[in-house]
Amino acid sequence: MAMRVLLSSFLLVCFIFVLALNAGAFDESVILYLSFDGQNAKKAIDQTGNGNDGILKGNAKWAKNGKVNGAVSFDRSAGTRIEILDNKVLDSLTKSTTMEAWVKTNVAAGGFGDDQILGKYANPKPNETTIMFISARDYAAGQGGAKANGFAFETSPTSGWDGSSYVVGSKTLPKVGQWYHVAGTLDHKTGIIKIYIDGKLDGKRDIKANKIGTNDQPFCIGGNAGNFNRWFDGMIDEVIVYNRALTEAEKTGLRLPLYIFSANSTLKGLA
Repeated sequence: MAMRVLLSSFLLVCFIFVLALNAGAFDESVILYLSFDGQNAKKAIDQTGNGNDGILKGNAKWAKNGKVNGAVSFDRSAGTRIEILDNKVLDSLTKSTTMEAWVKTNVAAGGFGDDQILGKYANPKPNETTIMFISARDYAAGQGGAKANGFAFETSPTSGWDGSSYVVGSKTLPKVGQWYHVAGTLDHKTGIIKIYIDGKLDGKRDIKANKIGTNDQPFCIGGNAGNFNRWFDGMIDEVIVYNRALTEAEKTGLRLPLYIFSANSTLKGLA
């Protein structure tokens, strides 16, 4: 009798495990996930089900040779970007966050113009802004801010934005043609903003912010709708936005995306 109970329990556990695999490991803190795989026409589908689909504009094009299957390529021409209209889901991001993407630039050091990777850039200033970019120059680099030709993550929690007070920069300087996993986090409980490169902490700064910046502008990838010197040249893949700050342990393993989000999706992690 005991053996039958044990066998039944084992089979039940196996059944639940198979269901979990089929359903995917959904992380409810993900509010935006663009894999750029299996897309068509001019729309990138948000795989979270939140409806944050991105529209390809200008010369943004699908590329088959992304970091994980497909990606989108950008050529720095005016108007080229992916644009997600402002909405309640994005505007609900008011406290902690993690924003990340795989990035490969075609631009050499000295040629950057604060090239936007992703985010909501407010224009005209001053206004709240949250963006990830490759910096054209120093922004308070001596205080943990952005270095010229380095990756940067910024969130300005107030309208008193001055271009340097709320930005963190990487020690890593990107090389032409090389893929990098870039992630920026802000924990509203600590007020510390961090940037990770390839899963490892590469910069942090106490900006004493208890919220992140938000505005009524679209969320853009590879450029933005308001500031025309921020176009990106290269490829971007696997864009993910969380409504929490991932821990260093989570980032070190490069375990993201955790896995795909529905029963119709194929399980896959980042390489």
